[in-house]
Amino acid sequence: MDRETRIAVLVDHYNRPRHKHAMDDPDARIPGGNPGCGDLVTMYVKAEPGSDRIDKVSFEGAGCTISVDEVIRAGLSLAAFAPATTVRLGQLLPAYGQQGNPVDLTGKALENLDVLRGALDAVQRDPGVDFVVLGFATKNEPEIGEAVAETWRRDKPLVCVLPVSEQAARPMRDVLTRHQVPSFTEYADAVRAVAHALPTSVSVRDHEPATTPAPAASTTDWLAGDAALRVLAAHHISVPVTERARTSVEAAAIAARLGGPVVVKIDHPAILHKSDLGGVRVGVPADEVARCCTEMRAAALAVVPDFDADGGFVIQQQVSDGVEVLVGLSQDATFGPVLTIGLGGILVELLGETASRALPLNAGEIREAIDATRLGAALAGHRQGPRDVDALVDTVLRFQDLLAARPDIIEADLNPVLVLAAGAGCTVVDARLRAMP
Repeated sequence: MDRETRIAVLVDHYNRPRHKHAMDDPDARIPGGNPGCGDLVTMYVKAEPGSDRIDKVSFEGAGCTISVDEVIRAGLSLAAFAPATTVRLGQLLPAYGQQGNPVDLTGKALENLDVLRGALDAVQRDPGVDFVVLGFATKNEPEIGEAVAETWRRDKPLVCVLPVSEQAARPMRDVLTRHQVPSFTEYADAVRAVAHALPTSVSVRDHEPATTPAPAASTTDWLAGDAALRVLAAHHISVPVTERARTSVEAAAIAARLGGPVVVKIDHPAILHKSDLGGVRVGVPADEVARCCTEMRAAALAVVPDFDADGGFVIQQQVSDGVEVLVGLSQDATFGPVLTIGLGGILVELLGETASRALPLNAGEIREAIDATRLGAALAGHRQGPRDVDALVDTVLRFQDLLAARPDIIEADLNPVLVLAAGAGCTVVDARLRAMP
């Protein structure tokens, strides 16, 4: 079956009655798509072969959830936004809007169409987004359709979902149809339409030359573990009592001196993700530290044969009952240094609960970034009472001061930062800093 035939069948499946004579009637359709949009579906195949990254922009929280479910069922994946996209969305949207993918633009985008235009333009410009699904569950007015049509970059596929009655959808659907913007009634139909087109995806658009990715930093550019924490402490950022040991015997002696259970971490410049090797253990009694270090060393030798030359162990006073937070620094070609903050720990990539803001920030802007994700709710609604948000804000401000004093630091991950009970402060228990060579 060639590409054009596939497109015809796709239209038949979603936009016309499902009977054997469906393709004989070009104006017939089912209540799921705009009529006569055979040519529109060609837009679906204008992505690179293998593209499966979708972005959802929705104006209602339930729509975000529904669209994600449909994406998963279709075997597609959510796009990960570039920092510049997240920064731009943060500038446009209220704090209670979800700025990660899927995006919940809230009613502000319907009250102020410049917000809608700006957000849609931002996600379409993101190089990691291949398709955009735009959902409208409340207002379906002609001027909103016009705003979508005029903002749509025709080199990036977009479909709209109007999950309301046909009568309610008609004013906006008619506008979308006139401008050749595909629309559906159900999220499932919109997402499956994209999924069905993907196997035949052939690039038919002219591409700008691909940007050459920045070379990966060598491991020697990074300060991690005890060395990174000492830099933070020198700039008045709270860190636990931490000491480095070269051998398991030294580690056991440090643990005995600190007293009580400790945290033991593997430490080597080539090992940036310690948890992947089982290289972080908490609550280790002092008399078990030597054995723990021996086991970690064996795991490290399997991936870093010369571990003993530069490797060792970090022994750290244990801090308990804190909410794990990520505070990160990256560089964006447009916005310069960008701060990222959100829920942290080992699941930070999976949760995707972060907000990014261009530096510098004041205390109010830091609080707004915290509240822009579920981190704000986690700090306010902890089962043991509210966490110390003031201390977290102060830590971020001190981190900014560090960056001003050390402009050679171009990338950083403070993860996790443990935010304790209100009034008890917060402390950075692990970090890595990348400095310019």
